[in-house]
Amino acid sequence: MKYLAVLFLVSMATAAPLNGKGTDFFSVCSTCTGSFSPVCGSDGRTYWNQQCALCFNPDMTFSNGFCPRLDLELEG
Repeated sequence: MKYLAVLFLVSMATAAPLNGKGTDFFSVCSTCTGSFSPVCGSDGRTYWNQQCALCFNPDMTFSNGFCPRLDLELEG
């Protein structure tokens, strides 16, 4: 689980700008700071917390935790 949290943090830090003008992820929505409590948005993306998800889309529904990844291959 710690690996997933670190991977998520790294992917958020290296995310492409949303508007293509060099704006980083956290400056787009000031509510994207605060405690790490991942939620899965109805768009299939994992957000930092509920406030961050609602900042990007106020009409979004979400559930607690990471969104499932359908591209993982399981063995066993």
